[in-house]
Amino acid sequence: MKLGSLDIANLKLGSLQVNEVRLGTNLVWQAFEGILDFYPTAAAGYSLRKLRANYTGASIEVRRSSDNATSDIGFTNNELDTVALLAFTGAGDGFVSKWYDQENSNDAVQANTAKQPQIVSSGSVLMSNGKPAIQSIANSRLDTPSISMAADRNIFIVTERLGASFGVFNSLLLQITTDFYQIYTPADNSINYYDGVNVDTLSGYLLAQQILTVSQDVSSGTIRRDGTEIHALTTGATALNESFALFGFSSYATNGYFSEVLIYPNDQAANIVGIETNINDFYTTF
Repeated sequence: MKLGSLDIANLKLGSLQVNEVRLGTNLVWQAFEGILDFYPTAAAGYSLRKLRANYTGASIEVRRSSDNATSDIGFTNNELDTVALLAFTGAGDGFVSKWYDQENSNDAVQANTAKQPQIVSSGSVLMSNGKPAIQSIANSRLDTPSISMAADRNIFIVTERLGASFGVFNSLLLQITTDFYQIYTPADNSINYYDGVNVDTLSGYLLAQQILTVSQDVSSGTIRRDGTEIHALTTGATALNESFALFGFSSYATNGYFSEVLIYPNDQAANIVGIETNINDFYTTF
């Protein structure tokens, strides 16, 4: 709802919070609630949409190619402010130097300009399934601080693979001290899951935007794609403090787009379907 050109995000009558406005039986305005308002126990939430009603920060920090200056890009109508983004980058390219965590300030960063993923190409916002997306390029990688993870964990990723990868596929790699968890795609286009010890081979990977869910406990786990389980993991997880490398690891990187990564360091078995539904309501992958 707008008052002139001003977006109304929070409406009160005196001290009373107003959550919706109707004209007769027609709903004309409803207070915004993000996925982290409904499912609030994430360790980190990275997205090009707003994830929490009370979040007041930016979505991404962007470096422009013309002079390497950086600027925070926030939201308009709870989605990435592409007008502000293009006003900053101009006709050149834009690269993501920081993806802000909208839950706990576990921001994913990359100071090395050669390893920053891309958001604008020649004055155009990169898109996946009709919405802005961050594209991984060769050697792309955004690193998070160390995050405390219980043995029960759930990770949700909105990603689109574009073709042959730059070595290893995935939108996320859970880097541990000497090994790492990863989902990756070798040349035959199967999906493999590696937990630092064992490799599980999955079914073929789609060349389309999709929601991938990794769910583990101490004894087993599953990988889901677009709301349906596609593989049962043969190994469980242990509680660890882990740094996440988004987009790539070492000299490897995904060839694809990424729009959202939600990291839950706890058991979300009761909420998996609800979280996937909320994500799909916005991205419409299935």
